[in-house]
Amino acid sequence: MRPVHVVPTWSTALKRYIETVWPSIMLFRVTAHRTGQYGGIDEATFGPTIEREFVQIHEDERDPRNNREIKRTVSYPEWCNIVVYRFVKARNAPSRPRSTGSRSTPPPAATPTCRTTSG
Repeated sequence: MRPVHVVPTWSTALKRYIETVWPSIMLFRVTAHRTGQYGGIDEATFGPTIEREFVQIHEDERDPRNNREIKRTVSYPEWCNIVVYRFVKARNAPSRPRSTGSRSTPPPAATPTCRTTSG
């Protein structure tokens, strides 16, 4: 397990992919352990599965006859909900909600949570 992941993201300004560093769940666990307040984590629950088709146009500059369209269908959960516990005055209590960058909204009953996306 790595504490961070190098993720290629598209830069509109540079018009190319650049490498960005994203924290992993492991980084948050290690940080929590070092404080001595880490009280555990519940099993992740996932939202409805979304199925999406991605299309890539592959253009061969040397031989246009090799141009082709590549389609891939991917299934992934709309959101993920995880409850992380920390020790507060020797009691095991859920930590405050903290977003780690997810753009999806969890269900209203899903507090307190720590949201993240995978992949």
